[in-house]
Amino acid sequence: MVEVVPFGHDKHPTVMLEGIKGLIYNPSRVRYPMVRLDWLKKPKGGTPPGVITVLSA
Repeated sequence: MVEVVPFGHDKHPTVMLEGIKGLIYNPSRVRYPMVRLDWLKKPKGGTPPGVITVLSA
């Protein structure tokens, strides 16, 4: 990404748009969609709230 340009009709574009450039390929960004492993095993059941599960790509 070279440049971020605000929407032309936005009278007050946010200065935060400049920060977007550094986030596109940031190592902290999730690169691929993820699904809970438990959901893959039981798509209609799932894990009760508050239970930590392992993520699988």
